[in-house]
Amino acid sequence: MSITEEIEILQFGQGILSEADVLSSFSKLSEDKKKWRIYFFRSLLQRVKPNEAEVEQVNPRPAPEDPTNPTLVMYTPLKNLRGLRLNMSCDELDNSYRILLNLFRTAYQRTFELEKDNPNIWHRELSDPETVAGILADYQALVDALYSDSGFRTEFISIARLWHANHRQRQVKMDKPALAVQTHYHFVTYEQMSTGLIEDNKNTRASALLRSSVAKALIVRYKLDQAQAGQLLNDVLERHLRETYNTDLDGQRTA
Repeated sequence: MSITEEIEILQFGQGILSEADVLSSFSKLSEDKKKWRIYFFRSLLQRVKPNEAEVEQVNPRPAPEDPTNPTLVMYTPLKNLRGLRLNMSCDELDNSYRILLNLFRTAYQRTFELEKDNPNIWHRELSDPETVAGILADYQALVDALYSDSGFRTEFISIARLWHANHRQRQVKMDKPALAVQTHYHFVTYEQMSTGLIEDNKNTRASALLRSSVAKALIVRYKLDQAQAGQLLNDVLERHLRETYNTDLDGQRTA
């Protein structure tokens, strides 16, 4: 989730934007991007800590199990959210996102008055366009500084290379033509299968370890929380991807 999207959700929480305003931009996303947005929304909820009553207020009634209507049980360290039910079928994604938005707004407004003097972006009044412009400018300056920081450059180049290798590998698998009906089969040994699985996963594991290490360093250096560090890391990583591989984090060509 970008800093602009986060500000939009905070403005919704403060009553500056309507539900229709926020759902309008969400409805334009692809199905996959909608699912990712819903998945990553949990980091926003973890920061406002909804209580049990607030979760129950928005929780839809349980429906009979339906394999064509998959549901996602929100996984989070916050106990109160573990039973939140979201319908993840394609035609219900907008409604599931609406549930998350309303849960966020309720919990956010409960804490906003108590924290409104906190200089953190999450507690600043965001109705003034100049305030928002200043926040975006400060954040972009931080992205630029981190991108140019020689102390992190090797790590970001490595993460970008691993990400690009993983993406290309997935793309090759997706682009393979459907196989014709086979009459002759070539079997693989358990050792060959195991080696292949290790090869597929080693880049992913290396990338995850590097990301975790860099995120921890950003948290300490810039006094960020986990979600903020992840957002900053992604924005700097995307700049490396764009300038080295002409692609973004979604795998879309940029040139």
